[in-house]
Amino acid sequence: MSIPRIPPGFTLIELLVAMAIAAIMLTLAIPSFQDFILRSRLTSHANDLVLAMAYAKSEALKRGTSVQVCASSNATTCTGNWEDGWIVITAGNEVLQVRDGFQDTICADANTINFRNTGYPVAGIVFDLYNSQGVAEGRRITVSLQGRATTTQPATACP
Repeated sequence: MSIPRIPPGFTLIELLVAMAIAAIMLTLAIPSFQDFILRSRLTSHANDLVLAMAYAKSEALKRGTSVQVCASSNATTCTGNWEDGWIVITAGNEVLQVRDGFQDTICADANTINFRNTGYPVAGIVFDLYNSQGVAEGRRITVSLQGRATTTQPATACP
């Protein structure tokens, strides 16, 4: 007499145990994945702002005229606040670059930074960017009088 062959596969109990383990692992992983996404988005926004400064500096040198980066809510003129977005614009009001607003909080000690035809800004500027994670995960971008942008961690939240 031969023993009946059991077809390969999972039993109902094995399947339920595997699903329970997967549910526990997802419950632990999702919050840290959300934190990762928030940090990545903030870093991306900080990098966009630093790149806008570098682009404005290089365009001022290339064109031999002043170029400014300014807060803009309408993508054509320097009006609004930095959270609404920003533009890179020449002295002749030619818009070179547009960046839409974003959900993170951004504040600065000025609404515009003007790069002379030498590539040096008229004055430096400091930006603070942070999101719902708070200042501990924030970014501070400082543009020096030489036009160099550096990124550090802010000490306090925006006023």
